[in-house]
Amino acid sequence: MYTDLLKIWASYVSDPGFLQDRPDFKFNPSFYRTNYHDMKDEPNVLGHYKNYGQTEGRFPNFYQKAITLNPNLRENLQEITIDPKLSALLDLNDSDATELVCEIIALGDPIDHTVTDFSSVHYANTYRDIQLAKIVPFEHYIVYGLNEGRTNLKGLRAGVRLGKTPFDPEKQTCLICVHELSKTGAPIVGLDMLKQAREEYNVIVLALRGGALLSQFLENSTAVYVNEKPLQAMEYIQIDGFNDIEFSILNSVESFLFIPLMVAQEVPFAIYIHEYTEYSLPAYKPNHAALFSDLLVFSSQPLHQSWQPTLTDLGVDQSRDVALLPQSPLTVSNVTKQEYLKARARISMLIGKDCTNKRIVYGAGEAQWRKGTDLFVMTAQIAATQSSDTIFIWMGDGRNREDIHFGVWLEKHLTEAGANLPDSNLFFAPSGEFYLDLCKAADSMFMPSRLDPLPNVVFDAAKYGCNITLFRGGTGFDDPLYAENEQLNFVEYGNLSKAVQQLLEAPQKATTTRLSRWLKTKAHDAVETQIQSTPATAPTSLDQPIKLSGPPFQTISEALKKVVEARSPILNTDGGEYDVPVLFSSAPANTAYRKKERAKMWQLNRDYVWQSRTTAQERLHKSDNWVHKSLGIEQHNLLSTDTSPPEFCIHVHAHYSDDLSEDISNHAAYKAAKRVVVTTDTPQKADQIRSIMTAEGIHPEILVTKNQGRDILPFMKLFYPGGAAENDEIWCHIHQKKSITSTDGGDLWRQFLLSNLLGTRDQLSNAVQKIAQTDTGMVTAFDPYMLGWNASLPLLRQVTSDLKNPMPEHPFLFPIGNMFWVRQPVVRRMNQLIGLNYPWPNEPIENDGTIFHLIERLWPTASALLHLNSVFLDKPDEKRR
Repeated sequence: MYTDLLKIWASYVSDPGFLQDRPDFKFNPSFYRTNYHDMKDEPNVLGHYKNYGQTEGRFPNFYQKAITLNPNLRENLQEITIDPKLSALLDLNDSDATELVCEIIALGDPIDHTVTDFSSVHYANTYRDIQLAKIVPFEHYIVYGLNEGRTNLKGLRAGVRLGKTPFDPEKQTCLICVHELSKTGAPIVGLDMLKQAREEYNVIVLALRGGALLSQFLENSTAVYVNEKPLQAMEYIQIDGFNDIEFSILNSVESFLFIPLMVAQEVPFAIYIHEYTEYSLPAYKPNHAALFSDLLVFSSQPLHQSWQPTLTDLGVDQSRDVALLPQSPLTVSNVTKQEYLKARARISMLIGKDCTNKRIVYGAGEAQWRKGTDLFVMTAQIAATQSSDTIFIWMGDGRNREDIHFGVWLEKHLTEAGANLPDSNLFFAPSGEFYLDLCKAADSMFMPSRLDPLPNVVFDAAKYGCNITLFRGGTGFDDPLYAENEQLNFVEYGNLSKAVQQLLEAPQKATTTRLSRWLKTKAHDAVETQIQSTPATAPTSLDQPIKLSGPPFQTISEALKKVVEARSPILNTDGGEYDVPVLFSSAPANTAYRKKERAKMWQLNRDYVWQSRTTAQERLHKSDNWVHKSLGIEQHNLLSTDTSPPEFCIHVHAHYSDDLSEDISNHAAYKAAKRVVVTTDTPQKADQIRSIMTAEGIHPEILVTKNQGRDILPFMKLFYPGGAAENDEIWCHIHQKKSITSTDGGDLWRQFLLSNLLGTRDQLSNAVQKIAQTDTGMVTAFDPYMLGWNASLPLLRQVTSDLKNPMPEHPFLFPIGNMFWVRQPVVRRMNQLIGLNYPWPNEPIENDGTIFHLIERLWPTASALLHLNSVFLDKPDEKRR
C-alpha cells in the first residue's frame, strides 16, 4: 500500500526538481526547517529527524502537526476534495492515504485548486490578515479557517452550470458576456446572439447576475457561469474550452466587469453598446469599454453621438474600431379581428373596466424615473380633461412604495390621479401573462422615456400594429434607420401637451384578416432579408463609424476578426516608463496584468497612459494647436543648496490640516518662501494652522473664507482687484484636499505632486527655477495619466467661445491635481477667462464636469494666451499610485 501511495505522490509532483527534493510525502524538508528554527541551516534535516527529531516529538510534515490540532481533518479534507482519485483515497479511511492527500493539497499553488475547492492564493488574497501575518494559507484554513467560517472556492464554483449543448472539441469556443439573465432588453439581445452563435461555436456564457432567462441560456450553450467578480473567479473555474477562447462579445456596457478578464486572458473582444453615457455611471464604465475593446459596436446613431466625447478623449480610431449595427428592423404588422377582440376582453377583465369602444394607450417597462413613468401619469391626467373615452395602462414591474428616490413619490402621484379606481382613466399592472394582450388590444403606445436606447417594447408595439408616440432626442429611434417609419410619431422632448394631442388624434387600431396579415409579414421578411444582405459601408471620414447590417452575432464576430487581423502586433511589451494602474490595482501581484493593460491600450493607439516622456514630447511636437505648442516636458531635479532661488510665495488651501505639520517638515520650500498665505473655512482651523506653522518658525497670513470653489477659487480670489496677492509675481498653489474615503493611492499621488513641486526636506525643486524664466507662465508635474476634457467639454465650449483660435480636441497635459507654480499675470488671465462674477457652485459637487474640473485643464490655455510656456517636470522615480 505504501509503495502504491508513493507512486501516486510522484504522479502529482512529477516536476523532477520538486520530486528530487521531496521523494516521500511523509517528510517535508522545507516544513521541517521552517517550523524548527534551529534547523534552518541544517543540511541533512531528514537525517536529523530520523536520529533525533522523531524521538523529540517533532513533526515531519504538515499533516502530522494538523492531525493533533484538528481531529476531524479527514472529514474536512473530504468536504473540499474534488479530484476523484484523491476522494477515493480518503474514502479508504486509511491514515497513510489521508496523509498523502493532505500533503498534496499543502503543496499549494498551482496544485491545490485543481484537486480541491481550496486555493492558497485565493485565500490569501481574500483575507488580508493572512497575507499580512505571512501565515501559510492552507495550514490556517484547515486548522482554524473552517471553524471561523472562512470561504473557499466552493461558493465561486457554485455558479457553474453545464449547458444542454455538448462541448464539441472540433469547434472553436467563444464567450458571450451579459450583465444579467433577466427578461430585459440587453439580455434578450444576448440570448439572440447565443442562438446564432451555437451553430458554429462552442459558446460559454458569463453573467454577473442570474435571472428568468437562465434556462434558455443553458439550452443553447455549453456552459453558463454566474458570478459578480469574474476575474477573481475564473482562474479557479474548470469549464471545457475556457482556456482556449477565440474571442468574446460583451453585450451592454454593464458587462464592463468582464473587461479585466478579457485583458488578463488576452482575449480579443467586441462590446455591443445599448446605453447612453449620460447614465452609464461611474464614468470609468464607458471609459474602460472605450479603452480596451477591440471593436465598439453601437445599436444606433444617437448612442454613438452620446459616446462621441469619450471616444475623442481616449483617441479611439472611429473609422477603424467603431461600428453601427441596428439592433433589429422595426417590423410593422397587425392583429386579426379575433385576436383583437379576445385581447380586449382579457384587458377589460384585468383592469375591471369595459374597454369596448375605448381608445387604449399603454406604456411598458420598469417603473422608474428614466423610463418616464411619472410623465405617463401626467399625460393621462391631461388627457382626462380632453377625452372621456381614452384609457391609459402602464404595465411593468419595479413599483415600490418604500423606494424614497422614486417609488414614494410615484405612489403619491398615482393616489392623487385616482389610478386603478373604476372611474379612472389610468391603470397600473405588473408585467406578466397579459402583456401581449395589451399589445394586441391597444391603439397606441406612449413611451415617455427621458433617455432610452432601443427598448424591446417599441418593437413589440409595432409588431402588433400600435401607433407609437415618443420624445425626439430621448431614444435611439432618432436614428435615420427608424425615424422615417410612419408608425413612430415624435413630439418635442418633454412636451406632454403635444404628446396628448398626438395620442388622441392618432387613428385607432385597424385589424386585418389572417391572410392579409400573412401576406404583409411575408413581404416584410423579403425587405428584411434584403437589408441583412447589404454589405458593410466604409466610413466617409475618420470620425465616422463603419456601418454594418445583418444578424448581430455573425456580423459582430466577422467585423471583430477583420479588425484584429488588420491590427499591428504589440510593439511595446516592457510596460513603458510609468507603472500606473487602470483596470488592475497597484498591488505587486498585478504587475504583469498592468503591463498587459498598457500594452493593449498602446496597440489600439488609445490615449490614457503615456508610454514615456519621449512619446509625449513627440506627440506635442506633431500637434499644430496653439496651446500644445506652448507645452514642454523637462526632467525634474533638485536645486543645489548653493543656488539662490527667486522670491516666491506659497498659497495653501487647508480645508484639512492634519497633514500640514508633516508637509512643512518634509519640504524646505515653506521656510524659503517670502510669504505663506493660507486659506481655510473657520476661525478655529485658522488658530490651529497658525499654531502648527508658528511651531515650525513660519508666520503665515491666514484668510478665512467660505468652503466654496474647492481649493482653486480661494487661490484665484487672491488675484481679484485688491486681493491679498498684491504685487508678488511667483506663486506656488498647493492644497490639503482629501476625501473621507482617502486611500493609500491618494496619499501617494499627493506626495508625488509635493515632491515634484516643492522638493525635499533639504533642497528645493527645480520647479522654482523654471517658473523664474521670463517666458514661463506655469510649472507643474508631468503626470503619467493622459486625461481628456471629459465631462467638462460643454463648459469648455461656453468659456472659450470668444477665443480667436480653436481649443485642442485633447488637452494632452495640464496640472492634474490642481497644484502648480504660476506667474501672477496667468492667474489674472484665468480670472478674465472665467469672469469675476461667475456663479460658483457650492459643495458638495459632482466628481467631474464642473467649472473646477475645467479650470484645472485651462491653466496651460491661460498661460498660452499671454504667449508664455507651461513646463511639466518628469519625476519617474516618484511613485504616482
